[in-house]
Amino acid sequence: MLGAWQPEQPHHYLALLAVDPRRQRQGLGSALLAAHHRRLGQRNLPAYLAATTLRNRRFYRRHGYTTGPSMALPDSGPILWRMWRGTSDGHRRSPGLSARLHRRSL
Repeated sequence: MLGAWQPEQPHHYLALLAVDPRRQRQGLGSALLAAHHRRLGQRNLPAYLAATTLRNRRFYRRHGYTTGPSMALPDSGPILWRMWRGTSDGHRRSPGLSARLHRRSL
């Protein structure tokens, strides 16, 4: 289901970023993400992810991601927020995130 909602243009899918709960709120996640963004910048690749909580959504928005439409997973699954971070070559933000996130047939 998640694959069907990924952008069609070339991008990096950030599947997982985790910090031990005892070490959270110390800047470690931000440092990891900044290093990752530098590597993506060298390749001129935008990034896409699905945030799983409101807290995570706020975290990624602080790091330049734009929030797209949410999706509810079936069988009372969680709500996910599709998020996009453009490249630094003038396309920092996707002009129409929902337009870039076309649902592909399952």
